[in-house]
Amino acid sequence: VFAEAQTVERLQRLYKHNNSTERFECRLHSDETERDRWLEHWSKPINTGLYSGGRIVRYYDITSQRRRSQAIKRLHTTTRKLMEINQQDDIITTFVNAAFEVMRVDVIEFYSWNGSAGHLELTECAGSKTTGEMSRVVSEQTPIWSAFIQREERRLDDPTELESDGAHAGDSDLMILPLESYGG
Repeated sequence: VFAEAQTVERLQRLYKHNNSTERFECRLHSDETERDRWLEHWSKPINTGLYSGGRIVRYYDITSQRRRSQAIKRLHTTTRKLMEINQQDDIITTFVNAAFEVMRVDVIEFYSWNGSAGHLELTECAGSKTTGEMSRVVSEQTPIWSAFIQREERRLDDPTELESDGAHAGDSDLMILPLESYGG
């Protein structure tokens, strides 16, 4: 179950010698959920009484703290990259890829306002469900357009509310986040 062989070896040495208090982080791997869990191990030997020679062992689930820490590190790295980029297209690509990694969703699409044409169009996407089609224009009758105009987040439980082109067929939960007057 432990993701690293070193963790198993460390625990075996710890139980064999049983002479010190230990605290360390370890990772559990699950093939079923494909999401690892992080635990903090704490243990100390029992020196007296009925259980003398044994150990008190506790594991604390620190997965959410670990994920938050990793997200903050990714945000820091992305921010540094964004400060070095000169091209607007590269900024959008970096942003979309970072958001995809951190948010752990199936797909992220970024629509930009095309002022000369007067419409929103798909300019970047990332994820396993991307179709490769990068010129999709959003019509004014869609929730994406409404969220952009009203500058309000929208959650869609029914993907059929989007355009009938089938781009989101089978999705069960969609979130639309406008990014000021630029896009979303």
